[in-house]
Amino acid sequence: MKMNGNGRILFVLALCSFWVGLDSIITVPLLPLMAKDGGIASHLGALFVTAYALVYMISAPLFGVIADRWGRKKMILLGLFVLAAGTVLTGLGNGFVSLLAFRAITGLGAGMLEPSVLAYVGDRFPYAQRGRAVGIVMGALVGSTLFGVPAGTFLAEWLSWRWAFGVIGGLALLTMLIVQLALPEGEARVKQKGEITPSPLFLAQLGSALTSRTVCFSLLATFLWFGGLQGMFANIGLFYSSRFQLDVGQIGLVLMAAGFGSVIGTVTGGKLSDAVGKRVVLGTAAIVSAAGVLGLSLVEHSVGLAVGLHVVWSAAFGFGHVALTAITSELSPEHRGTVLSLNSSAMYAGMMSATAVSSLLLSQGGFAGVGLLCACAAVLVVPVSRKLREGGRAAHVLAGSGTEDKAELGTAD
Repeated sequence: MKMNGNGRILFVLALCSFWVGLDSIITVPLLPLMAKDGGIASHLGALFVTAYALVYMISAPLFGVIADRWGRKKMILLGLFVLAAGTVLTGLGNGFVSLLAFRAITGLGAGMLEPSVLAYVGDRFPYAQRGRAVGIVMGALVGSTLFGVPAGTFLAEWLSWRWAFGVIGGLALLTMLIVQLALPEGEARVKQKGEITPSPLFLAQLGSALTSRTVCFSLLATFLWFGGLQGMFANIGLFYSSRFQLDVGQIGLVLMAAGFGSVIGTVTGGKLSDAVGKRVVLGTAAIVSAAGVLGLSLVEHSVGLAVGLHVVWSAAFGFGHVALTAITSELSPEHRGTVLSLNSSAMYAGMMSATAVSSLLLSQGGFAGVGLLCACAAVLVVPVSRKLREGGRAAHVLAGSGTEDKAELGTAD
């Protein structure tokens, strides 16, 4: 992969992804300050994250369709603007209702931005090199929790939580200028023989993508993959505090170690998936991830063993995530933005579903049931991924016809 112009483009796309990742989680550490300042009941604070995720999940497919027709760069710029505006408004908000609305606006911007960023990567980089490119961009998304969240928390303690949102929003606006100067106007993708112009009807294009069984299997794999993560991750603070009596600071250090593992897994997994095959990496990562999360849920006496398994689980998740995203990006190139936006919706649907089920399991038993749920979800990705072909036009959907291209193709790996 040439790292001159492409390296600059990857940096810009990774920067965009960084703001999405940071904005999605920044309310979590700042929530006590926001609740105290706004007179908000602490148990309502989680709805700020839910509003962001729900609007992202619902709106992303629409904007994916629009980006396929309108262009990735325009959607990236619009997404950055809406994301930045929602973030700045959050810092200016007073009261539960206004803050909830502003977090929803921020989620809307993220739904415009992140799928278009990944689609741009798919347009720009050939499939045989895409794992590394996707790994870098998604590494920035994960890395935002390691570097951006502590910086935002420090700024909130030094000045106020409102300043934290203001600075993040301002930097996201500044990124618009960088995008305008650094990203080429058109997608660097050569139209392949047999590809067709996307349907002029948004719903028809969305429906055409969903008529592909391969695309549907990829969405199911994403749903399971993120469900297998979130079921345990959503309760990880409770796990460490109740089982090992760790305080907030100690739990933060554990999450930071796991985050480093996830970043390393994401970046390294991208390179490895290009070298040995993306389905191979995904299948292996699914088995390791299942073993890691199940083992973690069963550890009762050794915090060191628990942390070790947590890091392994996080790294395996990063390996599998980048491989699955790279595969999904090539399933239907003529609908790439649409498919990747649907993929984002499947991701959030899996996260919210697993969170709900894990809460029920915890009320009925202990963490072993949650670990088993997450392990089963990860293992199920293996047979589902067998339905996903690699390389070239694996599942081109003929817009308006509801049929798939059944041609057998060689793999690019």
